[in-house]
Parts: sequence; C-alpha cells; structure tokens
Amino acid sequence: MSNVRILICLMAFVVSCSNQENTENSSLNLNGTLSTDISNDTLLVDLSKSTIDWKGTKMMGRGKHVGRIQLMNGYTVMEGDKLIGGQFVVDMNSIEVTDIPSHEPVPRKRFIDHMKSEDFFETSKFPTSKFVITKTVSINEDSSQVSGDLTIKDVTNSVTFKIHNDGQQFSTKFSFNRFLWNIDYVGNESDESQVDKDIELDIKIVTLNKIE
Repeated sequence: MSNVRILICLMAFVVSCSNQENTENSSLNLNGTLSTDISNDTLLVDLSKSTIDWKGTKMMGRGKHVGRIQLMNGYTVMEGDKLIGGQFVVDMNSIEVTDIPSHEPVPRKRFIDHMKSEDFFETSKFPTSKFVITKTVSINEDSSQVSGDLTIKDVTNSVTFKIHNDGQQFSTKFSFNRFLWNIDYVGNESDESQVDKDIELDIKIVTLNKIE
C-alpha cells in the first residue's frame, strides 16, 4: 500500500473516532447515562427576581435576626418540566440584616461586620458559597426532593430538602446546622448573645431564558 493511501486511511480513522466521541459527549446527561431522545435545557437564574432570606435565632429561639443575601450567578438544568440539576453561587459579602432598622446605622453595621468576621462567614477569605444539585426525586407534578453539595468556608456537606416548582420559579425553605460548616461562634448566655446552631433559609429561584 502506498504512503498516500496509508495516510488517507489513518485520517479517516481519526475523523471517525472524533465523530464518535463528540456524539457520545453530546448525549451524556448529568448522571453519566446516555440520553438520545431527551433534550436538556439549561436555564439561567434571574438575579433581579431571585431571593435568599435567612433567619438565625439565639437563646433557644427566644431571640432572632433575619436578613437577605444575594445570588452571584446560577442556572438550573431541566429535562422537560423536571428539574435534574443546577448550580448556584452566593455572594457572601452581600449579607444584610433587615430587622435592625436603617436609622440605626451603628448597630446595623456592627452586626453585619460580625457576620463577615472569622466568628461566622469570614468573607475576606471565603467571599462565595456554592450549592450544586447532585440528585432530584420527583414527588408530584409541582414538587421534588433535591439533594446537593453545599459549600461554605471551603467545607462541603450534603443537604436534602423539598422544593416547589411553579413554571420557571422554584421555592424552598430549610435549615442547616452551621457547626458542620465551621461556623462555630457560640456567644454568651450571660448577655443573651448565645447563638443557636441552625440557620434557616427561605429561597426563591426564578429562571430566565434557555441557553442555546
């Protein structure tokens, strides 16, 4: 066989392998199985309409603070009307407290600075947190159980909660034990600053357009 024919055969083999690899990659879904007849849609999060409200309590629920924190970016992955994946990044420096009025700037700033300090989220070192969906189980037409990896202060733990789905809007409310993420400030019972372990999140995610 001439050198030209050998070269042509070799190029044909390489192109064939490349096409096969591209086809396999394009049909891989999030759980690693092949899907040839379902198109998965990736929907961006509408940052202007999505909200994350938080609540922390102290003295075994006898006191509390509430506030809001902003999403930096995020997306959901849909299989038809079913949520199958997604990722969400939170700007930890955006944390706000809403139950200390704006006309009290000194205690308001003191509280926010404390939240950003090493006692809590240490935002100078860990400016973002992240949640990545790893599994979803449909409960009915408008609700699912979602599991995923929540990363705060470079500590990652799995959390599971129920979500409600209304078109392109998802909502949930759940609590997590902050000690599992090294958010271990305790406070002092004598001055009624002893902080409880759970942080409650009330989340609304609104999605935008499909990514082509």
